[in-house]
Amino acid sequence: HIEAHAVSCIIENNNLNPPFLSLVISGGHTSVIEVKNYKNFKVYFKTIDDAAGEVLDKVARNMGIAYPGGAVLDKMAKFGDKNKFKMPIPKINNFSFSGIKTWAINIAKKINSEDEKKDLAASLVYGISNYVSENLIRIAHEINYKKIAIGGGVACSEVLREVIAKKCQEQNFEFYKTQKKYCSDNAAMIGILGMNQFLE
Repeated sequence: HIEAHAVSCIIENNNLNPPFLSLVISGGHTSVIEVKNYKNFKVYFKTIDDAAGEVLDKVARNMGIAYPGGAVLDKMAKFGDKNKFKMPIPKINNFSFSGIKTWAINIAKKINSEDEKKDLAASLVYGISNYVSENLIRIAHEINYKKIAIGGGVACSEVLREVIAKKCQEQNFEFYKTQKKYCSDNAAMIGILGMNQFLE
């Protein structure tokens, strides 16, 4: 399942072949995975607690936004001040989102105005996007990879795509996005992985 998300970007990116580095980011998983080939995967970073999508949905719920709220926060983020609230950055050699979740929920319970909600959405969504992308780029440098891909439900985020695309452009990396219709759990990603494993 996670391996399929890691390679889901190849469904309509015919020029992408392993090896490449993939960020799998969803409601249940946040991992940086090296796709050495279609049968050989190595996890470099993964969350030790909550996943990014889970945090976004839970914070949204505390802001009065119905599930799934992550997509709504992503849209709100475009209209808020991303510097209004300073998101804490975990200082561990893995992803961790439990402290980020607590920080954002505590703020969500204190604010009332729509402007403040947009500011929190921006601070959280841009904060998470920068947090995961900076680690993704750092790992790419460490293992000398130039091809970066993203998959998983949160890979639909326009903010996340924008942040990673900008960082990849600055570093002269190739960036491959999974089409949004293939970001959530789907048969196509399982099929493309299985087919390539069979052919390999």
